[in-house]
Amino acid sequence: MESSSSSTRDVFVFRHCVRSVDYKKSFASLVLPAYALESDYTNASLPQWGVPPEWCTPEGLRLLEGSGAQLASLLAHGVEWVSDTVARDGASALAMVRGAGREPAAVTYAPRLFDTLDPDMGGAPLCEAEFTPAEVRQAVRQRLQSIPMPAALAHAEALLTGLIGTGRAGPLSDIPPTTVNAVGKLTGSVAILKQFAQNLFYAFASGVTYHTLRPPSADEYFQLLAWQHWVRSVQSIDNPKTATENAALLHAVLSRLQAPGGGASVFLGHDGNLDGLASLLELQWEAPPYRSGQLYPTPPGSGLHFSRKESGVTISFLYPTPISSGVHGAAMRNESGLLQRSHIADTTLEELIATSERQLHRFPGAWECYTRASDQWPSRATTASLNSNVVLATIIGISVVGSFLLHIYIFRRSRQRHAPTWDRGHDSIPHKLP
Repeated sequence: MESSSSSTRDVFVFRHCVRSVDYKKSFASLVLPAYALESDYTNASLPQWGVPPEWCTPEGLRLLEGSGAQLASLLAHGVEWVSDTVARDGASALAMVRGAGREPAAVTYAPRLFDTLDPDMGGAPLCEAEFTPAEVRQAVRQRLQSIPMPAALAHAEALLTGLIGTGRAGPLSDIPPTTVNAVGKLTGSVAILKQFAQNLFYAFASGVTYHTLRPPSADEYFQLLAWQHWVRSVQSIDNPKTATENAALLHAVLSRLQAPGGGASVFLGHDGNLDGLASLLELQWEAPPYRSGQLYPTPPGSGLHFSRKESGVTISFLYPTPISSGVHGAAMRNESGLLQRSHIADTTLEELIATSERQLHRFPGAWECYTRASDQWPSRATTASLNSNVVLATIIGISVVGSFLLHIYIFRRSRQRHAPTWDRGHDSIPHKLP
């Protein structure tokens, strides 16, 4: 991909870094009420992350620095950085800024842009839910019936058990079948598969020791991670809650694509934001070696790229692959942070807007929320207008957290990162150091 020109408008929406896991989260409503913690489902020691729960790991930030360096040529003209106020999002934004060689850079923190219903830091929601819990459950049930599991459930349960053993809760095969609970979440052993797939993948990508019963192969990491993506696909895609949560972000993306001249906007959020944009813009992507199809893989550090030129808008999915296959299929860490590109669509801005309007009207309250976002942040909103909705203390606080995390990363880096080269045999974005 060539450097961005002065007339090209690029918009990126990324998921945050590889992160640590919160072991205190309860599974009581998803699996067996008497066994609420992850430690109840394994007899192997859980990874020790070295950072607080759900923070970026040092290696997770290192990967994002590599991604930022690779994108530097596309971030040369009037770059706008926007992040949620969740610590891992702010840290991720600062890591990409550093990697792209754009320090110092102002990062705008706008939590209501990334979740209109329940923004971070307990702020007032932008919109109200006009859907009912029953409508959310019905949407999840429909996808549960229509989206095939990535593999036979019994095979996946046996694979995971062979890696983490059996805990106090007993065999995964004894857990009741998958259903949809009162808040639209999937219950059953799929919840355990989802969580431990994350543990395994994030730990290996972070260089954190996980004392499994045997080392997983590279392919087994991706087999198991497919269950996380399947659960999210069933719970979040074509869902009225996800659609409403992301109506403001959709408005931000479209308004920037309509802005005159060139420039770039980079949004740092969550996998739920990618799910929401996929639903509202009818997008679907492949991302090998991640299992794809209707799974909508959203690994840490991945994102959507909208590039507007005179000829129209090109939409791509960008993603890192921190685990690769070595000799005899053994898992190897890929520390480069290089992003692969998967082409999604070539369209026009008019067609994109028409699709978004059609989809917004499908979900109760989504169009009204989009309209409210349009009133709150007028078309082609500036960074200043977003900043007006953020408490200064929040900005300062998250900046400190992000800087602290980056210092952890720098301190722990054991060797100087060497610039990776671009292999034109793979569809990756050419790396260019600033």
